[in-house]
Amino acid sequence: MRDMSRRLDALEKRFPEGCDVCRGWLPTVLCDDTGDCLRPEVCPQCGRRVPIEMTVTLSGVRLAAV
Repeated sequence: MRDMSRRLDALEKRFPEGCDVCRGWLPTVLCDDTGDCLRPEVCPQCGRRVPIEMTVTLSGVRLAAV
């Protein structure tokens, strides 16, 4: 049973968390000067929470242009 537990742990580490929408989300997010960000903290598809730790504000640039 111990070997199976180790194998499952190793498999879980090989596959990233989340769905296709949020799997690649990073803790740093681009925002515009109105406060709109490129992504929310909670994935709208699977509900996974990916905290935003740092925002980079682009002044004078709309996010639609990025």
